[in-house]
Amino acid sequence: MNDEMEALNRNGTWILSDLPVGRKPIGCKWIYKVKYKSNGQMDGYKAILVAKGYNQREGIDFDETFSHVVKMVTVRYVYMTLPEGYFSKNETKVCRLVKSLYGLKQSPRNWNGKLTSTLLEMGFVQSISDYSLFVKNDSNVYIVLLVYVDDIVITGSKPVSTPIEQDIVIFDKESALPGDDLLENSPGQGLTFSKGNLSDLKCYVDSDWAKCKVSRRSTAESEYRAMCDVTCEVMWLLNLFKELHIDISLPVDLYCDNSAALSIAANPVFHDRTKHFEIDLHFIREKISSGIVSTKKIDTTKQVADIFTKGLGTKQHKFLCKQLGLSSVFAT
Repeated sequence: MNDEMEALNRNGTWILSDLPVGRKPIGCKWIYKVKYKSNGQMDGYKAILVAKGYNQREGIDFDETFSHVVKMVTVRYVYMTLPEGYFSKNETKVCRLVKSLYGLKQSPRNWNGKLTSTLLEMGFVQSISDYSLFVKNDSNVYIVLLVYVDDIVITGSKPVSTPIEQDIVIFDKESALPGDDLLENSPGQGLTFSKGNLSDLKCYVDSDWAKCKVSRRSTAESEYRAMCDVTCEVMWLLNLFKELHIDISLPVDLYCDNSAALSIAANPVFHDRTKHFEIDLHFIREKISSGIVSTKKIDTTKQVADIFTKGLGTKQHKFLCKQLGLSSVFAT
C-alpha cells in the first residue's frame, strides 16, 4: 500500500482541495492481489487503489469513456474521497483527480490516448486499417505492436546469423507447447507459420444461410452475399498488408462452389434473380473489373470453408484440416 501511495503521489495523480458546492465525491477502495510468476510460484503481494467509477455521472464527471482516436478526452474534474488509512478522519478535503485512476469510466480512453501518443513519439506509425496496430521500420529492425484492451503483443524481425542468441538458456522447454486446446482428440493440432515470402492471398467462400428458418434465402443469394462480405475483408487485408510492407499479387483468387453465385458476380446485367439485391452488394463486380479479385469455381469436396459452416464426416473433416495446413506439434 505504501508503494502504491508513493507512486500515485510521485505521478501527481491528485490535488487535495475543498469540495465545490453541489458536487459529490466518488469513493475509492483498496484491492489486494497475489502476484504469481509464469511457473505458478507466488511472487509477492500488490495493493491497488481503485476509484468507484460506477458512481460517476455522465455529463458531470465525464463526457466520453473511450475512443480509438489519438485525441485525448476532455476530462472534467473528478472529486474522490481520501484513501483509507492515510489521512486523518477529521480531514475535510477531498482528492481532485488530475490524472486517470483505475476504476474511472474514462480510464480506458486516457490509457489508450497516452499509449498512442507515446508510441507515436517513439517513431511508430498507427495503422489506418486497424487503429490497434502500430508499425515501426527503423533501418534493419521491423517491429509490429498490437494493442488489445490493456495487453500488448509485440513481434518483429531483425536479420541474425543464428536462430537463438548466444548464451541464452531455455529453462522451460515445454513453454512453447500449446496449453489448453479446444480439440479434445487432437491436443497438439495447430497452424504452423513458417518464414517465407508471402505474395499470394487466397479466399474460400461458403454460406449456409439457406438452412436458417429466420433469414431463409436462396442458396445463390446467400453465397453471393458471402462473396461480397469476403471481398470487403480482402480489401481490408490488402490495406493492412500494404502498411506492413507486404506485397500481395493481384488479383486475389476467391473460391466458391456455387455456380449460380459465380454467374451473378460475373454478369453485369440485372435480372429477376438479382433485382431485389441491395445496390451496394454489387460492388464485387467493380472489384472483379478492376482486377482486385478473381472468382474461381471449386469442387464442393475441396471447399475448405465447409469446415466452418457444415457438419462433416470424419474423413472429409480430416481432409480439409490437412488443406488448411493443420499439423500436430507432437508429430515426429
